[in-house]
Parts: sequence; structure tokens; C-alpha cells
Amino acid sequence: LVNSGTPVVRQWVSKLDDFPATSTILTPDTELGNLYLIEVERGCNWGCRFCLVNNAFHPMRYRSIDKLIAQAELGLKYRKRLGLVGPAVYDHPQLEELLGKLRQMGAELSISSLRVRPLSRIVLRELAKGGARTISLAPEAGSQRLRQVIKKSISEDDILESMDKVAEQGVKLLKLYFMIGLPSETDEDIEAIINLVIKGKNILDKRRSGCRLSLNIAPFVPR
Repeated sequence: LVNSGTPVVRQWVSKLDDFPATSTILTPDTELGNLYLIEVERGCNWGCRFCLVNNAFHPMRYRSIDKLIAQAELGLKYRKRLGLVGPAVYDHPQLEELLGKLRQMGAELSISSLRVRPLSRIVLRELAKGGARTISLAPEAGSQRLRQVIKKSISEDDILESMDKVAEQGVKLLKLYFMIGLPSETDEDIEAIINLVIKGKNILDKRRSGCRLSLNIAPFVPR
């Protein structure tokens, strides 16, 4: 990029702790108005081919647990429920400890989508005890072939095992994210979404925990 012949220099924060990123306008008249949002990390190391985050926000940076706790203490003055956000919140190296401390503070918890593999039972348990109503996972594609094309390195067994772990913790709603219209997609790939969802639904039903399944199927848009 250039501006009047001068290259535009990328600006990025090397130490996130110096720049808190939390909810600043608190009103019930907006989406997620019942949450106090806290950015846990920035960037992602996984490099899925449909996503710009790895390139646009590299390198991945984490906020320290002490700063996150301090931000949570402030947020709990305004909201009972904290929303932990970021492209790869699950990859924070102290996530289990953070969730435990937030729950001890009396916080209700909400989190952006979790990584399918590995999915920690400790993380799920802390979220469930913290009142998380929904857990989101993102298989993105139904077939192993298409997941490999987009560099989503998870197998069908990984997905089904994670769905079982979610139901095991008594979470009431599991949301799965898929995309259609991906490059090289065929009718067989669409059928694979249907087959995968049916297998997953059968696993949830066997648990008899009352966990419902919700699908978000969106057209492919590079992001």
C-alpha cells in the first residue's frame, strides 16, 4: 500500500497488556449487551487457508492472566457475565487457570468458538460450571478431503469426540459452523456435512443430557 508515494507502515501492538481492549459502551440495546467483553489474545498460529487472521495479525500475542483478572474485576461491576473474545482464545496457555479464577470470582462465562482438537474436559467443565449456555465448534467442511484443502487439520473422529465431550458436561446448546461454496467443493462434500451432522446428533442423543444441536451454514467469503 502507498500513500502519495510513501509506503504505509504497519502498526501493531507488541505488548497487549499496555492496551486493554474491553467493552466501553455498556447498554442492553445492542447485540451481546448482557456481556462484558474482554480480548484475551490477538492473532492465530493455525493458518487456515480461508482466514486472513494469521497474516493480518501475526505474531500471536496473549494478555497476561493478571491483567485479564484485573479487567474482569472491573467488568463484574457492570455485568455478571464475561465474554472472552479473540480469534484463538482456546490457545491461551493459561486458559484453564483463567477460567477457574474467573469462576471463583463469581463470573458467568461465555467464550468464542473452541478448537476441536484437542478439546480439554477441564475447559469445558469450567465453562459449564460458569453457566455457559452455548459451546461453538467450527468443522467448516463436512468431508476430510475438503478440510485438508482448507488446512483444517481435524478428522471426523476428532469432531465427533469433541461433540461427545460437550454433551458429557451438560451444555445445553452445541453450535457447529460450516461453509459452503469452498473452492473445489462437490455434491459429495455437501452430503458429507449432512452425514457428519447426523452422526453427531446420534451421539448427543445417546448422552441424554438435553444438549441440542444448532448449525450455522454460511457461504464461503475469504476473511
